[in-house]
Amino acid sequence: MRVAPLLLALFCVPLSAQVLESIKAVKPFPIAVGQPALIGEPIWVKDITPGSTRYPYLGGDCIRLELLFDGKPVSPWPLKPVFTGGSGGSRSIVNMIAAGCVRTGLFYPASGMRLPLHIWFHIQQPGRYALRWTYVWSELNDGKRGTKQVSSEWTTFTVQTPSSEDHEKWFRRLLEHPPVNATDLAIDYIPTLVAAAPDERALHSLAALLYSSDYAASSVAAEALAFFPEDRVRAAIYQLIQKKGPTNFVAHLVSWNSLGLGTDANQRAEMTRTCFAYLRSSDPQKAAAAIEMIGFNVRGKNPTPTNPNLIALADNEVLNAAEEIAGTGFADAQRELILYMRGIKTPEGRRRLISMARSESAASDIANAALIYDHAPEARGPLLLENWDHDEMPHGIVTARSYGVTITNLTDNTVSIEREIAIERKTQNGWKQSTAIQAVTACKDRRYGSKTPISLAPHKSLAVHGWNGFLCGGQCEDACRQNVYSGPGIFRFVLVLPAEGRRISSLPVAIERP
Repeated sequence: MRVAPLLLALFCVPLSAQVLESIKAVKPFPIAVGQPALIGEPIWVKDITPGSTRYPYLGGDCIRLELLFDGKPVSPWPLKPVFTGGSGGSRSIVNMIAAGCVRTGLFYPASGMRLPLHIWFHIQQPGRYALRWTYVWSELNDGKRGTKQVSSEWTTFTVQTPSSEDHEKWFRRLLEHPPVNATDLAIDYIPTLVAAAPDERALHSLAALLYSSDYAASSVAAEALAFFPEDRVRAAIYQLIQKKGPTNFVAHLVSWNSLGLGTDANQRAEMTRTCFAYLRSSDPQKAAAAIEMIGFNVRGKNPTPTNPNLIALADNEVLNAAEEIAGTGFADAQRELILYMRGIKTPEGRRRLISMARSESAASDIANAALIYDHAPEARGPLLLENWDHDEMPHGIVTARSYGVTITNLTDNTVSIEREIAIERKTQNGWKQSTAIQAVTACKDRRYGSKTPISLAPHKSLAVHGWNGFLCGGQCEDACRQNVYSGPGIFRFVLVLPAEGRRISSLPVAIERP
């Protein structure tokens, strides 16, 4: 699922005069700057409000830092925005800008009272500095919306230049002992690495974190790369792709041309060829990321048009791997394969796609789904079957996972389907029926022994009540003498059109142990 881009904006927008007029000042609070403050190393500033009671506006609409050097304002570190695909939607970004500033996890990495001053400002000169920290937040008073703010007193501190020997010792210790915990990576280690910019070792350490299994850590690492020269960042990520292959996160960085990754046509071509080797990966996430990155590279809106020969080569490689990808039953790889197949427009690629959809291969249903989504006249059958699985327990505790299928009538006419939907298991000798469910949305609609077909109105969908993987009572509660769980294995749903006896299959789905 694609998510809205998260804008890394490294500046505060001045509050409007109208908002300023409504601000009511609150008693100043104390802050402290960590000592010694050294150039090229992290400088942290803390809110040291005494006692356990914190200001209720902490984490409010805006946090701003103002820095003076020799009595003159220091400008925030100007950086190019980085799109990482985070959860902050465009509307929330606009609202935060209107409120006075935009914050990201990199600028405000922890929920406590500590901010990385070295990220807000590029401090490169030793001497005396003065700092002020301001909170601004909105509140209702007698039904009227107003704005309040509280600032610290101006706090002075000294920045020194460390000796090269001491700095090297500090930096080596940092690189030799990275934290394992993803939270520590995001709130401490990554912001600390930024202080060493543009050191090439810090750059490569951050680039490697793009491959972190934790999305928050990889997102903050991508934002941190904006503090390094773009050409060096591009080269480092390109080298990683060549060495470690694609990931979903890196594929999106390429697709949005973040950090200039889509600029060089030759590098795009090499990244595409690298991904060919991962199409048949035993890791389904690698296979999905490979398809995704190939699609971005050959079809993305890049400055340089993609070579038609590379497009044809990519189409051919993906189609060659389609049967193996389909056979795994993993949803992410199947979804990316369908999305890629929809974009195949070359005459030879289209011919192969249509031929695959009409074949008996493992990829026929995936190819047909691509044609159906593309509203192609060559698509087989009037119905689209979409698998889904659902974990009814929160926090990823898998104890009640169910599997189902949504049936959509894509025609202008009513379509009748058999009430029974077969569930087939993939075996060495082909697909064999394992059990069956009924095409009903709820158990109360189920009828024992009924042979009455179910009618599906034009352009309507039927979300079939889920199946929990058990052979008996797997869809609705039944009295069973013996009952076993079907997994692990590869399964598919098969329904029949009674008027012509045509069978329509869903994509395979992989069911693991409960």
